[in-house]
Amino acid sequence: MIPQQILDTLERLIVACQHPDIDSVYRYGPEQSIGIVFHSQARAFIWPSEKPGKPAELPAEPQEYRHRVQYVLSLLSDLLDVVKPDGVQWRTVGVDGTHLSPCGLEIRAGQTRMLLQVTAGGAPAKDTDPASFADWRIPEGIS
Repeated sequence: MIPQQILDTLERLIVACQHPDIDSVYRYGPEQSIGIVFHSQARAFIWPSEKPGKPAELPAEPQEYRHRVQYVLSLLSDLLDVVKPDGVQWRTVGVDGTHLSPCGLEIRAGQTRMLLQVTAGGAPAKDTDPASFADWRIPEGIS
């Protein structure tokens, strides 16, 4: 699997999961990174990073929802846990030079190793209360 295929797979899974707070998913930049737009117009960005990463577990209680980074990492990890792509391994990582940890996802597929960093921007409108979609689950049969 090449890096572009990894990004394509993640984009397809994010769209297919029909998360109730995600309005749209788009690609941007020369590396075709992934952008996510939430109902409040807050954004999250998933992009290839050249920085080294160190294994880091997601906290049991993530930061406030408005920060989004750990929520997006959790969603990506959950999607990969459900789909279990053949020959693909992943783990959450902290990225050197970044204060928030974890803030990245390291993916290994065959000879390819890719570190994707997740960043987020604030919302110009009031954020959705995460309690309003607490019962949401990844749809069965997603692939």
